[in-house]
Amino acid sequence: MPHKFSITNMGSVDSVVTLLKSIDKIDLPNNERLLYRGHENAKFTLSSSISRSIQIADKKKILVEDEMDILDRFARRAFNHVGPTPSLGHLLFIARHYGLPTRLVDWTSNLLTAVYFSCSGEYDCDGNLWALKRRRYLGKSKPFWSGSDLLNITTRSDLEQRFAGNYVRIIDPVHNSERITSQDGYFTIQGDLSRSLEALCGESFKKGELDICDLYCWVLPKEQKGKILRELSQMGISNRSVYPDLTGIAKSIVEAEVLWRS
Repeated sequence: MPHKFSITNMGSVDSVVTLLKSIDKIDLPNNERLLYRGHENAKFTLSSSISRSIQIADKKKILVEDEMDILDRFARRAFNHVGPTPSLGHLLFIARHYGLPTRLVDWTSNLLTAVYFSCSGEYDCDGNLWALKRRRYLGKSKPFWSGSDLLNITTRSDLEQRFAGNYVRIIDPVHNSERITSQDGYFTIQGDLSRSLEALCGESFKKGELDICDLYCWVLPKEQKGKILRELSQMGISNRSVYPDLTGIAKSIVEAEVLWRS
């Protein structure tokens, strides 16, 4: 029997408490957690960076067709920084961390981190929060890739073969950066890059090729972003906790000054 996933619109929320009460209504198996993704603009779709149009000056391009070529170029040019590449699969996460467009879509198991991303920009637009409920196989969730899997993907042809097909899978990544660890990072990856994840709702997938059971979406109104950011600040969530480096420290100082002293 083919697998499909559904999307539920959970309405709008005006505080962290309201959001927690709404999430508490979702039926979850024992010891199961949702994964979350926040968008500062509710019009953004659940699309990978390589699927989006990139504009530089008066030029635009979508890099899907160049996916393997730009990863190869990154591997060659990053050698002086990362040394001999452990594997192309491992390199994929390094490239994503430093801003190279890939087919990986970031998620987090930390609700408050995702809410922070929903509220920390585009203050003239509503934000939104997505939650992903994982499908269970034989009573437990099954990640598409784990660290040991990545070490085995050493050639371009192996990676292209892994990318092929019709699937939506969850990746439990190698924690090769402090940001992935501090943000409790996960990724989704899909075979069809021509459509966003939510556009695949109702699509049929073979057993074992769809790790998503349900998606949920909340709107965070632009009028409430400042209030929610102050609530998060009181809970220890700020630029400093999300980005555990000097950039995060500097930005969190400015953030606190504006949120609390203006």
